[in-house]
Amino acid sequence: MDVDFAKDYAPSLEAFQTRYQQLLDFHPGYGTTDEEHEMFLRRLRWGHNFYRFVRFIRTFGSASAYRNPDQPHAEQVLAIAQQLKERVIMPDMSEVLDKVDQGRSISFIGIHQGYHWLNKAAKDLVTLPRVHITKSGAAEPIGDDIVFKASDADPTAFLKLIKDIRKRQVMIELHPDGRNGELVRRPIFDSEVDIGVGFTTLTWHSKAALYSLGTNWDGENFRIEVKKEPDPLDFDDSEAFAEAAVDSYVDIVKTAYLEEPENLRLPRLVSKD
Repeated sequence: MDVDFAKDYAPSLEAFQTRYQQLLDFHPGYGTTDEEHEMFLRRLRWGHNFYRFVRFIRTFGSASAYRNPDQPHAEQVLAIAQQLKERVIMPDMSEVLDKVDQGRSISFIGIHQGYHWLNKAAKDLVTLPRVHITKSGAAEPIGDDIVFKASDADPTAFLKLIKDIRKRQVMIELHPDGRNGELVRRPIFDSEVDIGVGFTTLTWHSKAALYSLGTNWDGENFRIEVKKEPDPLDFDDSEAFAEAAVDSYVDIVKTAYLEEPENLRLPRLVSKD
């Protein structure tokens, strides 16, 4: 597929320029000439449609085709879904699994950008009860998993969660750019970003080993990357750990916004004005 693949199915180049204006001048791939600018925006648009295509195939499309094999194109959809699965390149998870064997809980953080839902392939290697933080409260616990409903009006609910994870070895999954709970605002480029600090509290009290996960398309494959983040065991107090963890997360966000245009999503930035 060439860069015009999405021209009839995505917003105009001008719309993408408006959406990403806060970042374009800081992105090295944007270039300096009008031709470089246009090519970058066309790649953004292509990536927009490719993302929608991949997500459809990996979720509704493949599931629907599996349940209804007689529907049009079902065989083709399932074949593409298998090809996509084979293009997911797993990271080296040996360090994470060593921490599990040592009895540590694991805390995974990421951002709502790129193909973050493909990170599940790496998380599934960690066979610990999971702590799910939900905004809508629709999820229900399965087995030994813990579901914390962020909309819970009970002021003691979060304290109960902290008490629970102190007793158990668990895997915590959070996206601090979701703007839920207590927030801190940090500068990034010529703007600012809001970051939820709940992940620092949960990681500190569970003494979990903290890692970030992200997935990007490299033109041929979806590469999942795992990166060690500040460890609560290396800090004397929760405030110092939280400061280091948030600083590290800002770097994660900044790196993600400077990825190749096919992996970019709408920036969650706020104006300084």
